[in-house]
Amino acid sequence: MRRLSQIILILIFGSALWGQSPHGDRLVIDCASCHSPENWTFNRKNAAFSHDITRFSLKGQHKELDCKLCHSSLIFDQANPDCNSCHNDIHQQTVGNDCARCHNPNSWIVTNIYEVHERTNFPLIGVHKSVNCIECHQNASNNLFEPLDINCVGCHSKEYQMTSRPNHKLSGFSENCSDCHDLISHDWKSNGVNHSFFPLEKGHHIMDCAACHKNENYKIISNDCVSCHQADYDNTVNPNHKLSGIQTDCKSCHTTDPDWNPANFKDHDGLFFPIYSGKHKGKWDNCTECHENPSDYSVFSCTTCHKKNGTDNEHDDVPGYHYDSGACLACHPTGNEGSIFNHNTTGFPLTGAHNTVSCQECHTNGYKGTSTACNSCHQGDYDASLNPAHPNLGLSTDCAQCHTTQPDWKPATFEIHNNFYVLNGKHSAIANDCAKCHNGDYNNTLNSCFGCHSEDYNSTTNPDHKAALFPQDCASCHSETAWEPSTFNHDGLYFPIYSGKHKGEWDQCTDCHQVAGDFKQFTCISCHQNPATNEEHMGVSGYFYSDNACLACHPSGDADAVFDHNTTGFFLTGGHSGIDCASCHASGYEGTSPDCASCHTADYNLSQNPSHTTLNLGTDCAACHTTQPGWNPARFEVHNQFYPLNGAHAAIANDCAACHSGNYNSTPNTCFGCHSADYNTTSDPNHVLLQFPDDCASCHSENAWTPSTFNHDGQYFPIYSGKHKGEWDQCMDCHNNPGDFGQFTCINCHTNPETNEEHEDVQGYFYSDAACFACHPTGEADDLFDHSSTGFLLSGGHGGLDCISCHAGGFSGTSSQCVSCHQNDYDQTDDPAHGSLGISTECSECHTTNTGWSPASFSMHNDFYPILGAHTAISNDCAACHAGNYTNTPNTCIGCHQTDFNNTSNPNHGANAFPTDCAVCHTQNAWTPSNFDHAIVYPLTGAHAAVAQDCALCHNGNYNNTPNNCQDCHQTDFNNTLNPNHGALGFSTDCSSCHTTNSGWSPAFMPEHNTIYLIEGAHTSLDCAACHNGNYNNTPNTCFGCHAENYAGTTEPNHAAAAYPENCIICHSQNGWSPASFNHNAVYPLTGAHALIAEDCASCHEGSYSNTPNTCQECHQDHYNATVNPNHLNLGFSNDCASCHTTDPGWNPALMPDHNEYYVIEGAHTTLDCAGCHNGNYNNTPNTCFGCHAENYNSTSDPDHQAGDYPNDCTICHSQNAWSPANFDHNTIYPLTGAHALIAEDCASCHEGSYSNTPNTCQECHQDHYNATVNPNHLNLGFSNDCASCHTTDPGWNPALMPDHNEYYVIEGAHTTLDCAGCHNGNYNNTPNTCFGCHAENYNSTSDPDHQAGDYPNDCTICHSQNAWSPANFDHNTIYPLTGAHALIAEDCASCHEGSYSNTPNTCQECHQDHYNATVNPNHLNLGFSNDCASCHTTDPGWNPALMPDHNEYYVIEGAHTTLDCAGCHNGNYNNTPNTCFGCHGDDYSATSDPNHAAEQFPLDCASCHSQTAWTPSTFDHNNFYPLTGGHALVANNCSLCHNGNYTNTPNLCSDCHTADFIATTNPNHNALGLPMECAMCHTTEPQWNPAQFPIHNDFYVLEGAHIGLDCVSCHGGNYNTTPNTCFGCHAADYNNTTNPNHMAAQFPTDCTNCHTQNSWTPSTFDHDDMYFPIYSGKHEGEWDLCSDCHINGNNYSIFSCINCHEHNNQGEVDDDHDEVDGYVYESNACYACHPDGND
Repeated sequence: MRRLSQIILILIFGSALWGQSPHGDRLVIDCASCHSPENWTFNRKNAAFSHDITRFSLKGQHKELDCKLCHSSLIFDQANPDCNSCHNDIHQQTVGNDCARCHNPNSWIVTNIYEVHERTNFPLIGVHKSVNCIECHQNASNNLFEPLDINCVGCHSKEYQMTSRPNHKLSGFSENCSDCHDLISHDWKSNGVNHSFFPLEKGHHIMDCAACHKNENYKIISNDCVSCHQADYDNTVNPNHKLSGIQTDCKSCHTTDPDWNPANFKDHDGLFFPIYSGKHKGKWDNCTECHENPSDYSVFSCTTCHKKNGTDNEHDDVPGYHYDSGACLACHPTGNEGSIFNHNTTGFPLTGAHNTVSCQECHTNGYKGTSTACNSCHQGDYDASLNPAHPNLGLSTDCAQCHTTQPDWKPATFEIHNNFYVLNGKHSAIANDCAKCHNGDYNNTLNSCFGCHSEDYNSTTNPDHKAALFPQDCASCHSETAWEPSTFNHDGLYFPIYSGKHKGEWDQCTDCHQVAGDFKQFTCISCHQNPATNEEHMGVSGYFYSDNACLACHPSGDADAVFDHNTTGFFLTGGHSGIDCASCHASGYEGTSPDCASCHTADYNLSQNPSHTTLNLGTDCAACHTTQPGWNPARFEVHNQFYPLNGAHAAIANDCAACHSGNYNSTPNTCFGCHSADYNTTSDPNHVLLQFPDDCASCHSENAWTPSTFNHDGQYFPIYSGKHKGEWDQCMDCHNNPGDFGQFTCINCHTNPETNEEHEDVQGYFYSDAACFACHPTGEADDLFDHSSTGFLLSGGHGGLDCISCHAGGFSGTSSQCVSCHQNDYDQTDDPAHGSLGISTECSECHTTNTGWSPASFSMHNDFYPILGAHTAISNDCAACHAGNYTNTPNTCIGCHQTDFNNTSNPNHGANAFPTDCAVCHTQNAWTPSNFDHAIVYPLTGAHAAVAQDCALCHNGNYNNTPNNCQDCHQTDFNNTLNPNHGALGFSTDCSSCHTTNSGWSPAFMPEHNTIYLIEGAHTSLDCAACHNGNYNNTPNTCFGCHAENYAGTTEPNHAAAAYPENCIICHSQNGWSPASFNHNAVYPLTGAHALIAEDCASCHEGSYSNTPNTCQECHQDHYNATVNPNHLNLGFSNDCASCHTTDPGWNPALMPDHNEYYVIEGAHTTLDCAGCHNGNYNNTPNTCFGCHAENYNSTSDPDHQAGDYPNDCTICHSQNAWSPANFDHNTIYPLTGAHALIAEDCASCHEGSYSNTPNTCQECHQDHYNATVNPNHLNLGFSNDCASCHTTDPGWNPALMPDHNEYYVIEGAHTTLDCAGCHNGNYNNTPNTCFGCHAENYNSTSDPDHQAGDYPNDCTICHSQNAWSPANFDHNTIYPLTGAHALIAEDCASCHEGSYSNTPNTCQECHQDHYNATVNPNHLNLGFSNDCASCHTTDPGWNPALMPDHNEYYVIEGAHTTLDCAGCHNGNYNNTPNTCFGCHGDDYSATSDPNHAAEQFPLDCASCHSQTAWTPSTFDHNNFYPLTGGHALVANNCSLCHNGNYTNTPNLCSDCHTADFIATTNPNHNALGLPMECAMCHTTEPQWNPAQFPIHNDFYVLEGAHIGLDCVSCHGGNYNTTPNTCFGCHAADYNNTTNPNHMAAQFPTDCTNCHTQNSWTPSTFDHDDMYFPIYSGKHEGEWDLCSDCHINGNNYSIFSCINCHEHNNQGEVDDDHDEVDGYVYESNACYACHPDGND
């Protein structure tokens, strides 16, 4: 058993090992499904396993795959079913990981792209279905389908941007294309556009967008019809929309159907007239039934339907009626005869004369908009008014101001009389009696007192106004109330005679006013006589015996009340005090001018020293003079305007004579003018001898002569600085001409040969003072002049010249113009001759600086001869034309081309005498093509001109023998012409006898025509075709032959129908068809007035004889229309003239058979003739009774119709048979209502037998009732006696109103709700009229507040309104004004009063002590602030703004602090505010970066630099940082000059500030010379940069030898730019002046170093052997003694001789020696040429 169990265990264990699957635990299937017993190999065909049971069914190409391709291990479920686990994502995540979204296992090709796109947010619909993927997915070729913008514009941006019609961008169209475009459409065209916002249907169904959208911006089109259809609107004539004012909203009438039909105008009813509704509905078919003028629908007719007679009858009793369409509409605006216009509804009721006026008299221009202003009708009356003349007086054109509507403008008032003349006093009593003053003339009424009262004035004897010449201004004495009492205020107006010393001293006016005609004149001296008066005034300054003087000095007549001149503001002092009054007051005392010039102009004009007028001094004498006699002393405050007095001059400002010496006119105003003597006598230095400038200010100041300055360094040359400092003792060292300090010498010190040696290699050098200064302007040897700095570069031939060649006249101001040096070259040039040709003297225009003037250009050639065409090809080959001669080159074509002219044979120019001006035919471009003025030989006109360019057509290549007469060319044309046949008719072969050269041989003439058919009369004006009609062979020669068609076609009259004869001349002549003769009686006999115009056919026929009218109206409609008396047209008369008139002239006699259609004649009217009513005027004959019988109406007195304002429609009471008996409708005059109706039948109760003056006002009948009424008492209360103002006519006078209650007591507010008894309680006499009168009980019973206890005023309105007791107002300001925060609680009384209004506190602290105690910022209690809040605070809310008047007790506020508000320092914290500068301004200190205070460790005591006034300006000890010396010290106070507002990074290197100076310095030009920018290397800080050194001179020019000892000026002469840097540049003078040898004559080289050194001129060396000829070596060594042995011309060492020498002076021997030498000549130059080294 034990063994068995072990075996079982082994089996179990072994089976477990043997059964373990390599495919993992989860694959639980039968192995046999895949494997066979033979082996483990999987055989797909035999396998029973189906992949479909897995989560990955094998379909398509997956079925054929090797399992291992997907299952990389035997654990099959480890295979990932996701596509991308096997397949590389060639789309690179652009479409996700789910391949199956697009692909299937059968193929990678996507066959369901539309379904795929359906699952995206961009399904492919419409045209998108046909689009290639790559068009949108542009990376599709790389299999990338990255997400795209699904908005249309994402793909179609280009189309959107580029589309111009419409311009989508400009139009602001949506970028969502589908908003407009149809996705199904295959293009963008309009038939695919969504136009739903404006449906394109019917007439709008247009596919051409541009038909409506006229420009690129489709957005700016309006959807208003008229925006497109304005032209349709404007051009529509039936109806004419524009003229008729039809609205431009087409759809109001039209649909969008084509041709605008059907159309309705429903608005016609509302806008114009009801035709679709009302009485006219269905009464019309076409618009033209009413609108007969299709061009203007604003014109309409009612009378087309409503005929005159019937309409007149219907309106027989309508006042103002007249037969007119406008009137119809005006009276019947709705077309309904029952809806009649009532004029009273217009605000212009018809009263008075207006009642009788025809409507048309006012509404002449239509009824709508007729002005209601009087002058719109009556302007003519206004303008024509004469008494008064309304326009002249400027009276108002509002007639109603003065007139009623009664006829004849009367009665009239003149309420504006006071605008012309105020009626006061007695005048007001006669205000209504116009005639009293105007006397019937309202134009010339005088408006002054005297104008009316001259008679009173003239007749008054006491006093006699006229004799006394009293003023005619009556108002000066009289008032308008009465003549007396009158006043004459002599005392107040003139002089006291009724008071004062003269009271009682006179009897009559003439005592003083002795000139009877002039009361303005008076006399004092008739009483105050001499000598007594003179004696009384002894000692009185200015006194003289004169009436005017008396009054002036004693204006009150009191001897003690003397005039004090000082009261006038013009004190009499000095010379003024001693003169008599008349001297100044010669023209009277009043208005005398206080200006000096008013008296002293003559003195001013005559003043000579100084001449005031010449110097234009002021005329205010007091500006310089006092009033002392003799005008002295005087001052001259305006001296500085002429010459400022400064310095020492100011000290003698009051000593005029010191300068002027008594002559103030010619005082010099220059220093030298006064100080010439000082100048002349000064000996140290001697200014005269040294010729110092006479501008003293150049050395001296006005303070004193010494110390004086002479800025020799700055003005001329550095001698106190630089190389010359200390090198001189006295001025004469350099200025050795004491007579002219402008002359100077350098070469006294800088002697030769040293100087020449130092300048050996200086180009252009020559030894001269001027050259020294020019080259060394600062005296520094290294400060050389650079010619390039002048802007004149030395190039070409200029480069080798010495300076003196150009600067012979000095170095300063040398002209840079070529001609300044080369004038001689210019003048002597003869090929071309510059001068004679006027060539510019600016050489550089043609030449460079190259030697020999070549090459040269000639840019101005066109000024002499324009080079055009073919010439331009040789423009640079001058010789082609000039051949070396530039002076006489011809400038005409023939001048050059004569040979061409002569040799031309076709045509032969010479033989044909062609003009020699080639340009006539040829251009400069080429000989051919050429033009030819054919007119010279044979003018080409007409058809010839058309072939003018086709020369061969006539010349056929041969221009010599071309024929020149017509037949030579046109004989064939002549022979072949058949119409007319020229040959058969024997026409002349001279074509020009008939034809011109016009094309087609037309027009042509036929001068022999009269030999065939005589042309006369109207025929002479015809052209040929008019008769021949193109056929010139068979033309008829009788009238009818040509004019049969005229005959047959004449309809006026119709010749054929009337069988007129065919012989035209029976009626017509050849002159014209008309006039023609005609027997009129055969057709229409002419009688009466017609017979008078029998010869004037046109007066009836007007050129038309066919349809000439034969009825009256056809001819005389105009007469009918124009007849105004009577107006036939307006009256609708028949236009059958014969119904009234015969043909007699003047239309008389005439009948009126239709009179009853206008006015029925019956009764008494039948007995009258026409004149009885019409009186010659048939237009305005009244058609109402009153129109004729107004006079009867006006003259009837019982009753007085006019006074009674009876109606002027007579038919109301009267008939046409007779005036009486008559009927009367009382309601038209005075309606009887109420109690009056009860006595309507009892006429006598009111009229009492008389109908004229029956009272028609209440009071006239009821005055007794009025007087007897006591409750209320009408009489005592002054009630109106117009009963109707309160009562109706109801019996018992009730009910009654009181419309004037407000005149007694205004009823408003709550009172309006009360009835009368509410206040009056049945008693209307003693009702109180004050609030308290009724409401005393309310007042007494009010307890909060207790009005009675508080002694409140009993004028309730002070606090209460009539609306209600509460809310009530209380003027708090009377007790305690509420302002600021108090005002905000003004309505909240309880907040202060707390229900008690008796003991409310009225001081701040009583309410606000708690606030005071609780305030901690600042702590009022701790700081001991006053508890009088008002000392700091206002009542504004929040206690702000607040003041701190005691601030200075805590911190004194001054300077800029005074401008700050509290927050500026305290920033909301008033307890710990610092009291030191830094305490507040620490941030400013720290933040200041310019300069950076913190970084620079500036002191914290701000006051050390700043004041409290402002941060700037501030003080600063600059020496602690950068000492300011020299020129810097001069600008120490102008910080911005260096810091420029930035103090932090201020540069401290010279170049940082002075780069501009460096660049701008031109002498020497620092920049051009590349000098270092370290200024201190050469300069100190002294002003003007002097003295300066140049330690780097050797970098530019090495100073050695004799040069070392020179100062700068020696070489530079003050000019450091163009200093020569070659020996000759400086030593040219030495070179030129050396005579032994004469360098110039010998043409020695200008390179001095060839011979000389810089140490000195001598000893010098001369390398004759190498440079010229061996004399120190070779055959000639020792063969000479002196240079002159060979150089026999001492003035020119370039000349030499070989044959003077003993060895060569025997020509015979020398000839023999050269016997066999070809070309030998016995001549020195030949010797040297053949033996250059001297050897044989």
